[in-house]
Amino acid sequence: MKKTLKQITFIIALSIFSSSLVIAQSGKVTGKIVDGETGEELIGATVQVKETSTGAVTDIYGAYQLSVDPGTYDLVVSYVGYATQNVQGVEVIENKSVELNFVLSTDVELEEVIVTAAAIKDNDVTLLKIQKNALAVQDGISSREMKQLGVSNAAESMKQVTGATIEDGKYVVMRGLGDRYSITQLNGVTMPSADPYRNSTSMDLVPADMVDNIVTVKTYTPDQPGNFTGGKVDITTKSLPDKFFMNFGVSTTYNTQATFNEKFITDGANGKTDWLGYDDGTRSIPDVMKQNLDALRGGGANGLDRAGRDPANETARSILDQTAKSLDNPFIAENQTVPLNYGVDFSVGNSLPLFGKNFGFSLGVSYSKDYNFYESGDYGIYFATRSTDTDQLNVNQRFDVTNGRKNAQLGGLLSLAYQFSPNHELTFSNLYNHSNSVEARIANGVWVITGKPFFEERLVAYQERELNNTQLRGKHYFEGFGRLKLDWTAGYVVSSQDEPDTRIFGYNRDGDQYIMNQSEVGILPSHFYRDLEDKQYSAKIDFTLPLSEEGNNEIKFGGNYTNIQRDFNEFFFSYVAQQNSSLNPSYVSFGQIGKENISFNEFFSVDNAGVVDTPETTAAGIYGFGNYYANLTQPRNSYTGESIVTAGYLMASYKVLPRLKLVGGARLETTDLNSESKAEGVESGSINKIDLLPALNAIFELNENSNFRAAASQTIARPNMREIAPFAAIGGLAFPIVQGNPDLDRTLIQNYDLRYEAYPNPGELFAISAYFKNFENPIVWQLTPSGSTAEIKPINVDQATVFGGEVEFRKSLGFITSALEDFKFSANVSIIYSKVDKSAEELAALANADRPNIKNWRPFQGQSPYIVNAALLYVNDDSGIESALSFNIWGERLALVTDALTPDVYEQPRPSLNFNFKKQVNERLSLGFKANNLFNMEYAKNYDFPGTYTYESFREGRSFSLSINYGI
Repeated sequence: MKKTLKQITFIIALSIFSSSLVIAQSGKVTGKIVDGETGEELIGATVQVKETSTGAVTDIYGAYQLSVDPGTYDLVVSYVGYATQNVQGVEVIENKSVELNFVLSTDVELEEVIVTAAAIKDNDVTLLKIQKNALAVQDGISSREMKQLGVSNAAESMKQVTGATIEDGKYVVMRGLGDRYSITQLNGVTMPSADPYRNSTSMDLVPADMVDNIVTVKTYTPDQPGNFTGGKVDITTKSLPDKFFMNFGVSTTYNTQATFNEKFITDGANGKTDWLGYDDGTRSIPDVMKQNLDALRGGGANGLDRAGRDPANETARSILDQTAKSLDNPFIAENQTVPLNYGVDFSVGNSLPLFGKNFGFSLGVSYSKDYNFYESGDYGIYFATRSTDTDQLNVNQRFDVTNGRKNAQLGGLLSLAYQFSPNHELTFSNLYNHSNSVEARIANGVWVITGKPFFEERLVAYQERELNNTQLRGKHYFEGFGRLKLDWTAGYVVSSQDEPDTRIFGYNRDGDQYIMNQSEVGILPSHFYRDLEDKQYSAKIDFTLPLSEEGNNEIKFGGNYTNIQRDFNEFFFSYVAQQNSSLNPSYVSFGQIGKENISFNEFFSVDNAGVVDTPETTAAGIYGFGNYYANLTQPRNSYTGESIVTAGYLMASYKVLPRLKLVGGARLETTDLNSESKAEGVESGSINKIDLLPALNAIFELNENSNFRAAASQTIARPNMREIAPFAAIGGLAFPIVQGNPDLDRTLIQNYDLRYEAYPNPGELFAISAYFKNFENPIVWQLTPSGSTAEIKPINVDQATVFGGEVEFRKSLGFITSALEDFKFSANVSIIYSKVDKSAEELAALANADRPNIKNWRPFQGQSPYIVNAALLYVNDDSGIESALSFNIWGERLALVTDALTPDVYEQPRPSLNFNFKKQVNERLSLGFKANNLFNMEYAKNYDFPGTYTYESFREGRSFSLSINYGI
């Protein structure tokens, strides 16, 4: 951690120092130039000040930078074979940058096009033009629109993309299919997840200030990864900034449920660096435990208790006493009044000459601390049997839940780019993110299997995640080799998740007695330690070769290699039940232990651990033990895994008719996925497949501003290593066990898409789409609610189908009246139908139970039947005001599949309304206000049964934020 902080500090100091190199008394004109027909960047186009020799040439991104003195200029934009554009009235201000993007036409009848600078300043124009001419169906959001919406990271910006939703504030879900069917890339390379239960990465890791644009591709082409079904989200970070920038911002947030609440509960084991997101060793496994793992193995601590009672056996007694006292972090959560949430972010960047060439850097660093709290949450496990009355369900568990969570996040993104020439560039980037979650939970109510009227579970947990993503990229253009384009990337990623010292215990209450019986609650008070580390090595190369001078036809080929290696370990230390110890009998009565009352804190204290009686204090003349620990670690719960994906592809785009372009090809992708227990004789999970994944896209240009598209392809979806691992994770005494499934197989998906899109005016869009998907062997998470403890595990089902439609539009409201010309409205709506046939075993069980009224199919897991995103934006450059009101909602979606007779669990809709306001006080200072989750709707998962049977429910509270930003 210290090394990382030193590196970040050094980079910040270097970046600020380099800002002194900014050339004063000048301004810049910057932007991109693209082909009006293909949407591709034009390399080597010129932008020249009219009737002078001052000019600039576009690079491999189609980007240019023109430095001139302050003033008003006319520019000439030209490229061989394209109509020249004469731009009038470009006003350049000292130390500022004017962004002008150009779309050039190949219409040879037009020798010159005259436009004014004011007509081409919309940053969304280029993005929409690229979208119109893309080889696949795609949507996007530009950096300008992100600023207008007031988003702080890439995840928040995705809420306005057609068919997109965000889960847990981090994970993107496209077309309601679940994160298994969506992939997230950073500059064209797939990002891994730091969460073993997730397939997509946390998009909140990428700060908005560092993003150039985010493009979501919805139809597959062979140059994309094969695990592409719902969509691919590609975050493009800024490479060479067009000017020096430096921003510093602070924010503070009031949450109506957590802030200043004296009932907030948290872990009492406070480390000195918890606030920064790092555990300082407070929760690490004590060295004495590590040294005596074998000696403590087994429920009876390997006989140490019996041997240690003998006064002559000092060794056994010392091991038991020292290890018992070493695990001294408190089991009981403590109350704490928490302050406001807060955040700090800093970003800096510039483009400078280095050895006569262009060198650019961008750096963003952010830190945030959040508090979340709810009480009176609801949690229940219900089940049905053949004898169950059809108008009610049997209760297994029913709890009221109180939960407190503290989160700290520290992250940074560094990008360094060097252009050896306008045609060759190398870029180094590093994305670093570290976060922790400190959680405390109290669940109390009834657990039927215990046979007692009251049960309570207590949990305190700490989780730490880290992602370190390093990339080296090259982009090259060889004009002398048929205008060949070469793009390559090499990457190394280390992601980890550490859960040190999760403490769990539970007890029953019967009258005044607080009882902990292992046969009833499963385990006695326990400490769990889990750590996971993934190392990913990746390489990707793409060649693009034009087949015609106009650039309409091209061939593209390449390949990629990804190797992910995982190591996961779990350690489990639990209390030992002793019949002949007055302080820790098998049937523990907290209300009366021995002959004196004892509190929880006293029972768990170090004074009640290890040796508590000596030969002098016992009539038998032996030593007596209080609480001590046994090592109940199961080697089968630790595993290693490896995922190797190798692919090669060939595709071509060809204009077969003046208005019809075909894009087709195939990708050959091999999957070598395995997950193996560290215990001998345990079944390992393994998938070894070779898949040929063809795709065909057709684009028919109806007119200059509209297209009709059709696409067909086959893709795949893989389980992750955790899902095929032979490992059962305990999430709490009375909460479901998460079980892996080594028998899982990958999923094959056939995709069909149709789309009409129109771009009536610059920055405006109307599109309507329809799609159909067929899934073979889809993976769903199944809840088995019966038995002593419920279990959740992934399973394959035979088949699923999904079909839906999308409508999207972006429109300035100036067409209504000139008074509304600063308003823009955008909305997108998705309507989706899905169906998964139940298995033959389920149908047989329903028939035997005489349940003909239960459907023989269910929706696809995670699939929302509808998604609505809408935003009203107001932008007035004269007043410096930017404001946005955004709304999101998705329909009821299947969360958990249950057994044949018990109804499935559905996550209920949660409409969300957010408001953002930003005022530019002067050139450098701005103030902001945000109001999020204004409806404060209940987060609820319910069983699909008449009445309300709740699996889980709580509210997160409304949040109100103030921010101040200083930028240069």
